[in-house]
Amino acid sequence: MSLQSGVDNTAQSLHLILPANDNGSIIPWVVAVGGSALLALLFLQAAGQIPASLEQQANAKLTSQGFASAYPDVKVSATGRDLHLSGRVLVDQSTEPLHTQLSQIEGVNHVYQRTLAVFDPALQQRVKAQNFKDALGLIDISAVGFQPGSVRFTTQSELALTQLLQLLKQYPDSQIRIEGHTDNTGADTVNVRVSRERASAVASYFMNRGVAASQLTVTGYGSTRPIADNNTEAGRSRNRRIEVNPVN
Repeated sequence: MSLQSGVDNTAQSLHLILPANDNGSIIPWVVAVGGSALLALLFLQAAGQIPASLEQQANAKLTSQGFASAYPDVKVSATGRDLHLSGRVLVDQSTEPLHTQLSQIEGVNHVYQRTLAVFDPALQQRVKAQNFKDALGLIDISAVGFQPGSVRFTTQSELALTQLLQLLKQYPDSQIRIEGHTDNTGADTVNVRVSRERASAVASYFMNRGVAASQLTVTGYGSTRPIADNNTEAGRSRNRRIEVNPVN
């Protein structure tokens, strides 16, 4: 009986000691895991600083050595150790000098310019001019009329004048020539004066509503450019008109 009791006591003693030893073994694991997490955090912080540092150096290059004026619409960003150029350059402009300088920055792997657009100002100007001309052609200028013997507009003129005004404000760099015409009734000198006054009345309408005078040219042709037969009232009515044409 005493022997069995001793065995039981020994087993119980061993059973009580094991957890204590097992608890003690957790400490190295905690230290190891904590150290690894700290190293990972330091690595991520260092990695996060790389793009920012490269981007700062790249932008410093961009704003120096004449690049700012040569490439005013170019921007630089960094992803990892790669630089990316965005924005636009002129159609015949080489980016090789800028590419070479940025590639020489320590730590840069590649310089990409896939998102760099090519800009052709001459083409853009032609497209804008054509768009203006097309929009101008949609306005019924023939609706602009005047009360008899005066430079006051008829009520039917308002729609066309309003549309012209909006178009001129939409294209502030575009110019128009406002031409006044009359029928052949009366003296030529009077017709020229009246046609010029009516063209000037159209120009004044626009300038009084914010259009720059530089966008407007006024000409009076009198009866020298008829578009219909002056021997009929219907023809003379058509010849008494305002024309608006774009200035190329």
